[in-house]
Amino acid sequence: MLNVNEFDDEGIVFGAPDQVEIDIIIKNGELILCELKSSMSKSDMYTFDRKVRYYEQRHRRPVQRKIAVSPMVPQAARAGRRQAGKRSIRPCRGRYQHMKKAIPLPPAAREPVDG
Repeated sequence: MLNVNEFDDEGIVFGAPDQVEIDIIIKNGELILCELKSSMSKSDMYTFDRKVRYYEQRHRRPVQRKIAVSPMVPQAARAGRRQAGKRSIRPCRGRYQHMKKAIPLPPAAREPVDG
């Protein structure tokens, strides 16, 4: 995943010139834009759509997939995501609760890296 910060001088995303943060994934030549948030509201979904539009206009490349990743997506925000071609990823509830314990790192991974 590549985190890109660009300046939207035309105000496409927020209606006025401002900094825009975009998470980009390229997998097997497929361009995927990703939005990672702790909570995703309906307006956040619309802002994500404008970020996609901004990226496509600025870089002249079509985005093949849009993914919103959030543990909290209210029903109102979920309603329009399929129509907009987005996929939402939420954590599983109940099924993998036993995996919440931290997995200790192997000794080699605990050593500090010089440099």
